[in-house]
Amino acid sequence: MPVGLHTGYRISDRLSLQVGVAYGGDRDEATVITQGTEGIPIENHSRSKTQAVAIPVTINFTFLKALQRFPVYATATVMPAFRRTIAENEPPQANVAGEKVRV
Repeated sequence: MPVGLHTGYRISDRLSLQVGVAYGGDRDEATVITQGTEGIPIENHSRSKTQAVAIPVTINFTFLKALQRFPVYATATVMPAFRRTIAENEPPQANVAGEKVRV
């Protein structure tokens, strides 16, 4: 679940700036079954964990406030993100006993 903290500053009546920092991550696990030599199924297990930090920067500019109720504005956001992924692979396991392969 991503978590973020943001703050903003009104530079003028028409221009405001918002900056923040956000953190999130994900885990993944996969099993792939392939045919080995002599038709023996082989299981390959892998896991990965990703962590990321993002720094969003948003600028809001109001072009026109028609009757003070209908603003015409533009918003631009830049959000660089920095991530790190760690992957683990278990050694392949052959199913030589003829047991059912875990799927």
